[in-house]
Amino acid sequence: MGPHPDPDFRLAFRTPASRKGQPASRKGQEASVAREWTPELIQEQFGKRLGTLFNGHVGIELVEAAPGFAKLRLPIRDEILQPTGVVHGGAVCTLADVTAGVAAHVSYPPGTDIVTVEIKVNFLAGLREGVLLSEAKPLQIGRRTSVWEIRINHDSGRPVAFALGTFMVVKHPPEE
Repeated sequence: MGPHPDPDFRLAFRTPASRKGQPASRKGQEASVAREWTPELIQEQFGKRLGTLFNGHVGIELVEAAPGFAKLRLPIRDEILQPTGVVHGGAVCTLADVTAGVAAHVSYPPGTDIVTVEIKVNFLAGLREGVLLSEAKPLQIGRRTSVWEIRINHDSGRPVAFALGTFMVVKHPPEE
């Protein structure tokens, strides 16, 4: 997982733990909970998770993720088209939600649980084939909530949608 090709895409930020000079892990953390996200842990956690349940049905795939960033893809196929033959808005919204959700998860210590509070999507184009690519970057990361900007493009580079999502921490990892 290399750096994002556009250096301005990622905003400079500090994780909530680092704001108070605390380590990313917390006291009492179980041995099974990693202290920090690594590329391998991200792939293990989200590569598997995206292939299950609703995300697996939609077909969302992890491309890369790191604290403050996630990139996912969604191959366009018949199962996610609406009756007029273009990608269903719900599939595009799901891609935006999951992309920001992954980015939010890896921006907090492992073991933190995140839920979506709000998501707003502006649709810019309808497409019938190809692959949708979604990237999320933080606008704000706080102790309890984070706000994310999500851009979805077709693999041709054509903009498809722009989204804004708010996510809330519902469980912090155990403290040490």
